[in-house]
Amino acid sequence: MLEGLKRGYAVVAINYRLSGEARFPALVHDAKAAVRWIRANAQRYHFDPDRIAAWGGSAGGYWPRCWEPPRGSELEDLSLGNPDRPSHVQAVVAWFGPTDFLAMDEQLADSGLPSPPGMEHNGANSPESLLLGQKITDIPERVGQPTLRPTYGRMLPRFCYSTGPRMPWCRFSSRSTLRPG
Repeated sequence: MLEGLKRGYAVVAINYRLSGEARFPALVHDAKAAVRWIRANAQRYHFDPDRIAAWGGSAGGYWPRCWEPPRGSELEDLSLGNPDRPSHVQAVVAWFGPTDFLAMDEQLADSGLPSPPGMEHNGANSPESLLLGQKITDIPERVGQPTLRPTYGRMLPRFCYSTGPRMPWCRFSSRSTLRPG
């Protein structure tokens, strides 16, 4: 990422609330508010407001895939600032972000790296369950909603999803769970 600075890219690190702090869609609200702030301050900091990419790993690789529903959806909270600015991005780089919460334990087991006891993704205290405010296996219909299960399609920005076989929190096989939007 810092190599990009040598090539004229600006880098902005944002903060967003994780599952231990707030429930979904707070992390997406925070990220979209940050993009609106970047656009509102583009001239001041010499950013190009029409060339913004989102990059993140793990949870930071999850929220960018929730990026493009229409404004006014549950994934947009304009009260967080700069409501006159759009929150879309032109590109996404997602590193080892989960694509299907309900499949994570199975994918880990299939890879020979099962979740340690008490650390299962399907558990009541998992980051995924905390994010949704309920054990994910008790609410499979909610987990499968398009706003939670990332999709790809016409409205999404250019997208690069990267993971690998030795990332225990997000298996290489999760890339196959992205669905057309």
